[in-house]
Amino acid sequence: MTTLTWPATWQPTAFELRVMPNTRTFSSPYSGGTQVLDLGGERWAATFTLAPVNNRADGAAREALFDRLAGGINDVALWHFRHPAPRGTLTDAPVAWAITDSGSPWPVTNSGSPWPITDGTLALRSAVAAGAQTATLQTRPGKTVLAGDMLGIGGELKRMVVDGTADGAGQLAITFTPRARVAWPAYTTAIVTTRPTAVFQILGTVPTQWVPGGAGGASFEAIETINL
Repeated sequence: MTTLTWPATWQPTAFELRVMPNTRTFSSPYSGGTQVLDLGGERWAATFTLAPVNNRADGAAREALFDRLAGGINDVALWHFRHPAPRGTLTDAPVAWAITDSGSPWPVTNSGSPWPITDGTLALRSAVAAGAQTATLQTRPGKTVLAGDMLGIGGELKRMVVDGTADGAGQLAITFTPRARVAWPAYTTAIVTTRPTAVFQILGTVPTQWVPGGAGGASFEAIETINL
């Protein structure tokens, strides 16, 4: 099985990315009351609609990619196309600055040149257990996440469900979905803010229909592939 790369220029005209819960609902035949059993293991589900293209090259490229996916034999890495980066100010890029001494506004120099310092690298401040939906990030004071922002944490795609602001020590509490599938160690867990992805299996086949002037649009559904 191979994970393919989705071309960044193939922007859908309609797109949905939702968490598909793994629950069972039981209804009482006597009282009419219901009980929901949460079995865990929720995953992402996506729907796509691609616009028609007006040239043979784009149509042929679609045919080739969908044929390589082979109805689910191979996977494709996808991100949230409406939120490729957080709406908040959180970023995984380090912050560069220069040291100044206490007596002057001039940077401390190294052989006549400013001495750059890099800090503010985004990190997971505390270990997170499998099944958790909260975590604390270490970042720069005042950095924010907004509900709906997407982050990649430990190779898993997460949606922030509440707003958050880093305190004066740079600690940012986040609440996310779906739940962490494995334990994440502090500081060594990778965090991605720009186009974080999950791996998906396309359901069925996706035909490319040729029409005068190019190829018609295409629609498909996909489900996240979970390999623990």
